Amino acid sequence: MSYCEFIEAVQSYQQKVKTIYPDGYRILDPNTFDINTYFGFFDRISVKRGFRIDALYYGSSADGSPYLCGLNAKQNIDYAYELISNNNKRNRETEQEGLETLLTDSNKSEEDKEIDYTKLLFEFIRETNIKQFIVPEDSDYGFFQYLFLLEMGNQFALFWHSYYNRKYIFYSIEPVEELVNRINKSGVYIIQDDDLQRLKQSSLVPDIIKKTDFYQITWFEYRQFKSIYKCVYEIERKEPFDIILVSSVEVLPFKTGSIKIIGL
Repeated sequence: MSYCEFIEAVQSYQQKVKTIYPDGYRILDPNTFDINTYFGFFDRISVKRGFRIDALYYGSSADGSPYLCGLNAKQNIDYAYELISNNNKRNRETEQEGLETLLTDSNKSEEDKEIDYTKLLFEFIRETNIKQFIVPEDSDYGFFQYLFLLEMGNQFALFWHSYYNRKYIFYSIEPVEELVNRINKSGVYIIQDDDLQRLKQSSLVPDIIKKTDFYQITWFEYRQFKSIYKCVYEIERKEPFDIILVSSVEVLPFKTGSIKIIGL
C-alpha cells in the first residue's frame, strides 16, 4: 500500500464514523467504529507488551472529540465514561437545584462533594495518551504511520466547536480543486486562481527522508477554515520518538470574501 493509498483508506474510514447518545453522553457508534479495525490500518506500529489500545469519546453540549488511549490489564475505558456520567449528573443537579442547594445537600457525602470528576477524567486521558504505548517500525512506512496516528489519528467524529480543529491530508490536486470551488461559492473566503495554479506545480505526495537520528516527513495539511499548509516534521528514531514540527508554510491563502445576499 502506498502512502497515498494509506491516507485514502484511513481518512475514508474516519469520515464514516458517527456518534450516538444512549446514556446521557456521546460515545462512538459501534456500527461505524471498531478500534481493532481502525488500529489495523497501522500495521507498522506495535503496542508495548501488557497494553492494549482503545478509544474514548468525550463530548459536551458544545464540542466533542475522540481520544486514543493505551490501557493496561487493570484499566477499563468504562471508568472514564463513569467519570463523564457523574460529572454530567452533577451539572444537571447544579442547574436544577442551584449551586448553593447542591453544596449543602445533606444527602450527599463530603467525599462526593469534593470529587472533581473533570480533573480525574483529564488525568486519565493524560496518563493513557497513546504515544507512550506504541513503537513504530524503523522504516519510512513505520514512521509515516506513526506521525499520521499521532497527528491525524483522532480526526473523526468531531462535534460542533471541535470541528474548528479539524485537519486533513491532501495528496493530490483534484480534491484541492473541489475544496476551492466549494469555498469560492460560499463567498465567506476567496481563493485566488494564481495561488491554486502555483500549488498545482507541486507534488502533493508525502515525502519521507531517512536521517541518522530522525525521519523527516513532508505533507500537505488542510486546517479547517484556515488554509492548506506544507508541513515538515521530524520524528526521532529512538524512544520516546518525539515529533517536532519544523515548518508550516501556507501554500493556499484563504482571503476574506463577502457573502452575496440575493436581492441586494
